[in-house]
Amino acid sequence: MINSIGQIKKNYPLNKFCPMLLYFFIALILVTFFSIYFISPVPCLKIVTEDNNELLLKTDVSEFQITHIHSVAKSLVKDFYEIHNFSLIIQNRMEYHDYGAGLPTANLEENFQIADGKMVLAGLNYEFKEIRIMVGRYSDQKIVFANETISLKDIADPGQMVILKPGKKSKLF
Repeated sequence: MINSIGQIKKNYPLNKFCPMLLYFFIALILVTFFSIYFISPVPCLKIVTEDNNELLLKTDVSEFQITHIHSVAKSLVKDFYEIHNFSLIIQNRMEYHDYGAGLPTANLEENFQIADGKMVLAGLNYEFKEIRIMVGRYSDQKIVFANETISLKDIADPGQMVILKPGKKSKLF
């Protein structure tokens, strides 16, 4: 076949299919990346009752706090946790404002310090497969996430046991 300027034009059968193959491979790559992104698991925190009834599921959670009012000191206590390998909850820090029965003291703990008017116990590294909390009437227990705070009294009755369990969930399902 000769074109308008006298050159011989070779007609390859792939010329028609090349753009189609290119679009197919681009679509395949995009679908693969989106599938990996949405199917790959993210850490989650399940809050269940003793009968394993799910009360709440928070996805894409790697760190959270549990706060409560101490029964003796009557001041706020904050426990800091992180989810590790989708299967463990690790307590790494504790903060409180006043001494009280059951709270650590400076002479017992080596990672104890006082900063900004708070007593801070850092580097705890306590591991839990789950955390069981009896919902109290007056302790004002809350779970604090990066941008949300949930009062345990809002999801369970006082006197009811709630269990915090680590897990994993896909972003899509």
